[in-house]
Amino acid sequence: MEYEQHDRNKKMDMSMSYGRFAAMIATSTVIMFGLMYVNSYALGHVEFSQTRTWMAMVMGGTMAVIMMAFMWSMYKNAKLR
Repeated sequence: MEYEQHDRNKKMDMSMSYGRFAAMIATSTVIMFGLMYVNSYALGHVEFSQTRTWMAMVMGGTMAVIMMAFMWSMYKNAKLR
């Protein structure tokens, strides 16, 4: 009986919410967007770039797909997959 409870608790610890996953991807995408400006020579050279925004979105989406592939077993709700 104790073993079953321990096994169930262990499985619950391995699951992760989709909201947390989305927040992790969004945070990483924003950080990657900011890091694209690190290569600017002077602060005056920093201006909004649609290309950098697009590339940050592509990198964030790619990262989400790769992370989901590696962590597929952590997401138990098949309806939301």
